[in-house]
Amino acid sequence: MRASAQTELGLIFTVYLFGIAASWAAGHFGDRFGHFLVMPIGILVAVAGVVATLAPSLWLIILGIVLLTAGFFMAHSVASALVGKLARGTKGHASSLYLLGYYLGSSIAGSLGGHFWSADGWRAVAAFTGIMLLASLAAALQAGRIARRD
Repeated sequence: MRASAQTELGLIFTVYLFGIAASWAAGHFGDRFGHFLVMPIGILVAVAGVVATLAPSLWLIILGIVLLTAGFFMAHSVASALVGKLARGTKGHASSLYLLGYYLGSSIAGSLGGHFWSADGWRAVAAFTGIMLLASLAAALQAGRIARRD
């Protein structure tokens, strides 16, 4: 018996299990090797995932979704933890501003993604996502340089 289309589409959310494991691993390796090393690695894993989603093979696309999810969860969990660690006396404010920026940015980017989809389908969305990830990589590397200076 064939599963329904909704069931098949719903299975894509099982990749969040990889994200959960990646968040734990990012925290563990961040404590051991440094958060400013782990965060860029997570971003690069996400970039590799975006690139893999452009492949013609379904298995590579699935791997790409897994890598994108795991890399994102790695970078986001480390960034979220760093906000609290780096805030001087105003941890609650810093954390709330981070989350405001995160949700505002994801809302705006999510809306813009629809325009990229309309323009050229998945290739345009992947390019847009890759550009955002590379911008976040530049920000993470700069934050690491600033943190080492202080």
